[in-house]
Amino acid sequence: MPYCPKCKVEYREGFYTCTDCNEKLIESLSNEKTEKDHEGLKWSYLMTAYNDIEADIIIGLMNSNGIRAVKKYYGFSEYLKVYMGTAFNIKIFVPDFMLDEAKKIIEDI
Repeated sequence: MPYCPKCKVEYREGFYTCTDCNEKLIESLSNEKTEKDHEGLKWSYLMTAYNDIEADIIIGLMNSNGIRAVKKYYGFSEYLKVYMGTAFNIKIFVPDFMLDEAKKIIEDI
């Protein structure tokens, strides 16, 4: 699957340019580069998603706006993810310097 090197969004086969960033898509993202991209970033809490589906939608929305976002499972949710394939009350974090922009995007939906 092709990926945008700038916003890290995954595309289906047949796409060659990111529709948001106008960047040429690449075949895969290097895990090393992705980990380095996160080094030194301070992450701030954005919101709690009800379940995995909602968390993935919010993360996709953030990514499409050029904001990296990660989800974190806490407590019993970690076990639910393994046991049931889904989890509840998932916390979503964004880089500290993008928190205000991310909050505005959430308010607008």
